[in-house]
Amino acid sequence: MGPENLFAHAHHGFLDDVEARDPEHRPFEDFDHPFFQADEVEYKDAVYVSARRALQRDRWDEWRDEPGRITGAVVRATMESENLLEMRYGDKGNSGRALYMTQKEGTEAERAALDAELVHLFDGPTHPDAFGPRFDRFADYLRDHRLGCPWDFLAFLAFIADDEQRYVPIKSGPFQAALRYYGDETPLMGRVTWEGYEAVLRLVDIVGRWLEPRYGPLRPIEIQSYLWIVARCVLPRFDGRVSVPKKRKEWATELARREAEARRRERTGLKGERFCYERERRRLTEADRGTLAGDVELVSITGTASGYDLLTFETDGTERHVEIKTTTERRDSGYGFWLSESERRHAERDPAWRLWRVWDIDGDPEVEDLGNVVTSSSGWSSEPASWRYAPTRDAGNGES
Repeated sequence: MGPENLFAHAHHGFLDDVEARDPEHRPFEDFDHPFFQADEVEYKDAVYVSARRALQRDRWDEWRDEPGRITGAVVRATMESENLLEMRYGDKGNSGRALYMTQKEGTEAERAALDAELVHLFDGPTHPDAFGPRFDRFADYLRDHRLGCPWDFLAFLAFIADDEQRYVPIKSGPFQAALRYYGDETPLMGRVTWEGYEAVLRLVDIVGRWLEPRYGPLRPIEIQSYLWIVARCVLPRFDGRVSVPKKRKEWATELARREAEARRRERTGLKGERFCYERERRRLTEADRGTLAGDVELVSITGTASGYDLLTFETDGTERHVEIKTTTERRDSGYGFWLSESERRHAERDPAWRLWRVWDIDGDPEVEDLGNVVTSSSGWSSEPASWRYAPTRDAGNGES
């Protein structure tokens, strides 16, 4: 069975699990799902921020001559880890026991040596080609000095080291299961290596690309949280047989999907209208037409049936009545747009009417003035898209 079917099987289990565990049993429609965010993502974001603050990296240079100060800062960072590290069994049983043992039982030379290794790990570029060798060197140091080298500790340090948040916390058991489910036999259980950690990062990237068409671009920590649920709650029930279930008729799910799509369209439209409004006020102000800039009006939010969205002006005071059609697509997509019959009729009789197309509103917005596409004789084709039906006065009501 191909990896896409494996993904579909696991994803179906993920959707069921989140909805079942959510106290309000809300279907999972996107990665802003309140229960998923609260239970899996938000605390990890908070740990990342608080742990990096505890590191006090800006002071490490002045601490280099004070053995144990840098290690102490990393100790404080691990104390922010919540459940991302095992912290229940005393200093010698914790995931970060190398730090505690060196701080409490090590000699000054041992504390200075661990400080130096931590500086080497954290200093320098954190892109994989540069960080990977430093990751392996630190793991070797811990093993060579019998300080313990558990997966969750090394992954946590990688997680908080990277400014770009490319790295994720892991525990070896669940993520080994996830790798094997998708056919990757890279070993995690046992020896900690960058090769093993990179296999997890590769899986995060692959699964993210499978999720993106449905949910848009996702952050690595969101994909890690997704895989954690799959590994802990879905794969233990996996019996080796992959069944891709038929799409279920879930009316609540479909209603939520349609409502979310309507909100997305409304958001896109409003963002485009606001962008044009602010752009026009700025243009007129920069042209020393401050009075005209003050008269620019986003009439679409007043509730009036004006037949256009934005009232603006040329610098000579000529009015422009602008209908704004906004998309998240880039200009080279060439996609068309919809006009209502009311908008079309208004365009036919209003000489000041024109249409602006706002492209890529969530990226690098660009406004294209298309003029009056209704009265223009070239460059556009149109076709009726819907019909309105209403009962005649004497239909079915007994009137003559």
